[in-house]
Amino acid sequence: MSQEGMKLEIDFNNSIEELTAGLNRYSPLTKKIIDRTSRKVLTWLKRQIKREVALHHGISQRSLNTRVSSNYFPRNNFGYVFLGANDLPAYLAGKPSQSRSSPGTKVRKHNFKGAFYEQVYGDEKRVWMRKYRGKGSSAKSEKLVGGYHSLNENQIGRFPVFEIKIELDNSEVVLKRLEQATMKRFTTIFNQEMNYALNHEKT
Repeated sequence: MSQEGMKLEIDFNNSIEELTAGLNRYSPLTKKIIDRTSRKVLTWLKRQIKREVALHHGISQRSLNTRVSSNYFPRNNFGYVFLGANDLPAYLAGKPSQSRSSPGTKVRKHNFKGAFYEQVYGDEKRVWMRKYRGKGSSAKSEKLVGGYHSLNENQIGRFPVFEIKIELDNSEVVLKRLEQATMKRFTTIFNQEMNYALNHEKT
């Protein structure tokens, strides 16, 4: 299934033009510095996006590892970072916990009242909520989207259920905030790479 998401596109050309004034920007050494800088900046940006998005939504950075990717096009000095923004299953956002004093399931800063953390489908526990509140069903099985599922005696009364997920599609504000910082980071790393190349690498 394809993943919906958002891109932060970065055109490095304006910064390159300023930083290479008086230099031959098309020389092999200069181009090497530009490409190395661009890739390092995109790697840095991926880390920043994971950190900031995790803070913004109250989820773990680890839960975003497979959702953040980047690509760089050296011929155009252009790159982007992609953030997959499909709803995140709550059980991936952090370690779910339950207590008698606080009914429901807590995942990091999120408190899902009435939810329970249990293995329903597949081999792993997830965070679920009953579709209907109240006494629920007393049947041995209920017809759900995934077909029929046999219930044990501890699950009777909890069906039908739906999985709790956390929306990530309002992360544009985080990406926008990082755009200006990315160009400042490019300048810093470019100067470091230029200094290293001139002092340690052969032209």
